[in-house]
Amino acid sequence: NDDGTPGPKVDIPLAVISQLTGGGSAPIAVAVGILPPSYATAVEAVGYARAMNESGESDGPGPTLAAPPLQINVYDENGEPLKGVHLDQPITIQLADHADPNITCTYYNE
Repeated sequence: NDDGTPGPKVDIPLAVISQLTGGGSAPIAVAVGILPPSYATAVEAVGYARAMNESGESDGPGPTLAAPPLQINVYDENGEPLKGVHLDQPITIQLADHADPNITCTYYNE
């Protein structure tokens, strides 16, 4: 990160790489990027709207993101995104060194 704090860490097990490459017979590319701030604003707005729907009243500004939203894409040897793949093991993402126990993890599978 620009401020010197550790950034997100993405761990892809070798078994997953082997699964995605067909045992090493075909190359893949993995791209990890931080989404623009406007996306984070939109995600927070959706979280606030959902909180309002559940409780019926506002307790403040609503939930905020603990870390910038990430996007992870995996591409085949032709540069086409892999879709519909069910991994044998998870790809893990660590957003921070210390987590607040009140944080909830969410994801959006586009």
